[in-house]
Amino acid sequence: MSLHKQNPILQSLSEWFSSKFSCPEALGLFFTVLFGFLILEFFGRFLTPIIMSIVFAYLLVGPVRFLQRCHIPHIVSVLIVFFIFVGLFVAMVLVVLPSLWTQGYSLVSNIPQAFAQVQHWISAQQQLHPGLFPQDKVDQIMQSLQLQTTNFGKWLLSHSIASLPGVLQIIIYLIVVPLLLFFFLKDRRSLTNWARQYMPKHKGLVVKVWADFNNKMGAYVRGRCIEVVIVFIVLSIAYSWLGLPHPISFAGAFAIAQLVPILGGVVATIPILIVALFEWGFQPTFWIFFVIHFLVYALDGNVLVPLLFSEVMNLHPVVIIISVMVFAAIWGIWGAFFSIPLASLIDIILREWPKITDSGGMAKE
Repeated sequence: MSLHKQNPILQSLSEWFSSKFSCPEALGLFFTVLFGFLILEFFGRFLTPIIMSIVFAYLLVGPVRFLQRCHIPHIVSVLIVFFIFVGLFVAMVLVVLPSLWTQGYSLVSNIPQAFAQVQHWISAQQQLHPGLFPQDKVDQIMQSLQLQTTNFGKWLLSHSIASLPGVLQIIIYLIVVPLLLFFFLKDRRSLTNWARQYMPKHKGLVVKVWADFNNKMGAYVRGRCIEVVIVFIVLSIAYSWLGLPHPISFAGAFAIAQLVPILGGVVATIPILIVALFEWGFQPTFWIFFVIHFLVYALDGNVLVPLLFSEVMNLHPVVIIISVMVFAAIWGIWGAFFSIPLASLIDIILREWPKITDSGGMAKE
């Protein structure tokens, strides 16, 4: 008698494996996903320019198709969209980034003053309420703040020196990414056909899952970019009107933080609230800022996001939070950015797999 018949657990596992992997298309999908995961796991760091180019290609393929529907030749459509994108990018580098750099530098340079304000506030509270703030505790807090200020200065200096080699990498990306983007837009169909020849022989399920995932990915990337731009513009105007220090830097930081679903906005809000509190205290201006900031945050999460991501946001918030944590732990910032599409991919596979295994395979191509 075979071993798995003697052991009911092994017999159950054997029956489950046979039912789920007996179909060639299911096996093809499994090994395709496994191969993609291994490539990203071991070579993801070197594929960063390609990933960035693919993200931009998803963003720009819509305008290219629109121009083609207006009876403009494909190569002309690609050139128009590409040069408009490059022009906007150069304008951002020459206009927006210097302002961000100036405000960011000013913000960092004012951090020691912020610590000094905290020390002054603690001393004032100790004088007003000596019973609530014992002198030994105040001295301990003061020493801790001074130590943190010194450590921050050392960290900032070491980080600035350590980041110098990354400047060369950024320059390379500025050259490689636009080239890859142009060819992804120009030769999209030929590159897709080239990749098809390396797919499994029984690729019906792979093609179906990829088609669904491709639509969701395109909608997600375009929606995220639109969301970042809208949030950045609205908060820049609001922060400037209220007189918050470094409005463009804080608005840009908060808008970019929206790339990390749910958790990004929460993390980015904390330092902004601290700076606003140092600037205004608990005066009415702070509460106006507080209401406007969280109103924008609430409208973004409850109105703008469902409107932009109606095709891909059919996931429970708990699933989104778990996917952000898991994929960020595996692939860092790219994992956090693509957490919703990757969770959607898993959802698509889990929905399509029972169909293919129950039916015994799709229609032959």
